[in-house]
Amino acid sequence: LGHRRIAFIAGDPAHRASIDREAGFRAAMRAAGLPLADGMVQGADFSFTTGRTAAERLLTMAVRPTAIFAANDDMAAAVYAT
Repeated sequence: LGHRRIAFIAGDPAHRASIDREAGFRAAMRAAGLPLADGMVQGADFSFTTGRTAAERLLTMAVRPTAIFAANDDMAAAVYAT
């Protein structure tokens, strides 16, 4: 769809899956030649509540992302609910 400002909501950094998912997101952005602007990676803990807080931070940025990728389904649902 031509998105260039793609944000990521990361899960709990204590979980290996979260580390791997963020690394994969960053690698995909590099491979696509897309810059990763400041603030476009937000931390959360895999919960709906922290996913919603992260989504609110992203959606109130002066220059908002055009797409948001979340590290799990609960946080993705929180993005839709925001």
